Amino acid sequence: MISPKRLVGIREVVVGLLAAAVFVLLGTYFFAYSLETLDVKAEQLGVEGHTLLHVPFPEYTVPGIESDTVNLVLGLASTLLIYLVGYGAAKLITSNNPGTRGAAK
Repeated sequence: MISPKRLVGIREVVVGLLAAAVFVLLGTYFFAYSLETLDVKAEQLGVEGHTLLHVPFPEYTVPGIESDTVNLVLGLASTLLIYLVGYGAAKLITSNNPGTRGAAK
């Protein structure tokens, strides 16, 4: 049974996830190709970058995959993963502090 004192209901979660999906969609298809001003300025000055640590996804891409559809799926999966981790953390926090359930005090 859903308590009427809940701060966030199912509707708010669905709306939030849909809004996040829209931002992932916009980022994947429209904003991913904009020039980064630091990269442009570094090229103008002749500065070369060197990696200090090995990164699994250089330049925010999966090596060997140049598909916008794959990037969209990865973005949506990452968004859902972040939500689930946050939801799990919130559940852990509220299960250890029964006084924090319901409206903020």
